[in-house]
Amino acid sequence: MTARHRFRTNIVLLLLLTFAVLPILTACGEEISDAPGVLTHDAICISFDGSGGTVTKGDPDSAIITERRCELVYGGAYSLSGSFSGQIIVAVSPDEPVELILDNLTVNSHSAAIRIDSTSGATITLPAGTSSTLSDSSQYKDTRANACLAAATDLTIRGEGKLSITGNYNNGLDTSKNLIIEGGSIEVNAPNNAVRGNISVTVSGGSMRIISGDDGIKTASKKDGTVGNFIMTDGDIVISAADDGIQAAISVNITGGRLTISCAGESINSPIKSVAAGCLITS
Repeated sequence: MTARHRFRTNIVLLLLLTFAVLPILTACGEEISDAPGVLTHDAICISFDGSGGTVTKGDPDSAIITERRCELVYGGAYSLSGSFSGQIIVAVSPDEPVELILDNLTVNSHSAAIRIDSTSGATITLPAGTSSTLSDSSQYKDTRANACLAAATDLTIRGEGKLSITGNYNNGLDTSKNLIIEGGSIEVNAPNNAVRGNISVTVSGGSMRIISGDDGIKTASKKDGTVGNFIMTDGDIVISAADDGIQAAISVNITGGRLTISCAGESINSPIKSVAAGCLITS
């Protein structure tokens, strides 16, 4: 191979490597970086307006949209925008992952604003420069959920945008499995537990502002005794709670970030507590 050919080959390889690590552009223009178990091909785009919505790009059969109800039935990535007076339900095959990209989405629901049922794992992405809001009602017709944003699977929240969750019925953000916060600017206000991950809650980035009528962050129940771990490695969390700031049935392990707690109960209520110096501020 000549020097000229080697030069061309190296240029081609460099270009391939460069494009391989670039974020993926969805059909609606958001950037989605690679994440385990998440499909990063072009997103199916849904625009809401009042009590209805329209699939503006992608397979129209991927969503069943009726008055005040949108059911997502295929795995993959969905970009959701507009204002919706209704409920978004994720009901895909249990072996398929789902990514919800909230692109300045507003949902005011008579029940859980977003209910994630069957999926192998769910990711909510908050693109930079966006601000989305979710709110529910004080009484539910939907007995399958007890939170404004409710998931029956592992749930990861990431990105650089804003998300405001107002729970008026019970919990604000709730998953029956693992909750992972990687990024975003998240505000949660709820009359019961503001944030709950039944198996665990892990925070590795982003910021959270939490106002709760009971515990600020809760993982599992004291009666269970087999699950319930809170882990924080980075990020900024401010909690104002009527009971405990953080309640974890098994352990709390804080190695980084900043946690500010104002509460009527215990700042950290857990059998095992490990908090790095300078991470916890109480008042």
